[in-house]
Amino acid sequence: MIKVDLHIHTKYSPDANIDPLMLAKYCQKYNILPAITDHNRLKVKMRNAIMGEEIMTKEGEIIGLFLNEGIRPHLSIEETLDRIREQDALVLAPHPFDIMRHSTLKRHDFKMDIIEVFNSRVIFQKFNRRANEFANRNNIIKTASSDAHFLSEVGSSYAYMDEFHSKKEFLQNLSRARLVMRKTPNLNKVRSMIIKWKKRA
Repeated sequence: MIKVDLHIHTKYSPDANIDPLMLAKYCQKYNILPAITDHNRLKVKMRNAIMGEEIMTKEGEIIGLFLNEGIRPHLSIEETLDRIREQDALVLAPHPFDIMRHSTLKRHDFKMDIIEVFNSRVIFQKFNRRANEFANRNNIIKTASSDAHFLSEVGSSYAYMDEFHSKKEFLQNLSRARLVMRKTPNLNKVRSMIIKWKKRA
């Protein structure tokens, strides 16, 4: 059994400060399989990690998982999905109903493989509940993830699931996973804003 956290940012995201080497050591220590999903770039390639990207489309963010190369941002949802599928990768809808974020999806009428029904950084839990209700209505595989921007957040939420050897087996095992859901402090979002301002300076 492994803990799978499908939404983690490193220092290569503008609002995060996680060093990839420290992330690798932390995940090894706590038996976490991380998905590295930096904003609009696929820069970190790490052993024992799922390569991903949180991609800004014209209508909000989508995560591609098991990517081989980065995907250009600011395309339509359909174009972004096509580029993810061309790599035989998977589509995850992150924080899909969190209207407190400007980057949240504006629509949900597309084929997603996985939906994030719990994001540790969501401030108001009604938005996570709405995602869970949407997943139930549409029979979509669920996950819970940390959306970590700081090392202390990694693994705050995760899917506890059997190990896998293919993307098909990954989805099968994720569909049967036990979701562990813990909220992280709202203050961390302020810390992320400060980091973003400093990087721009």
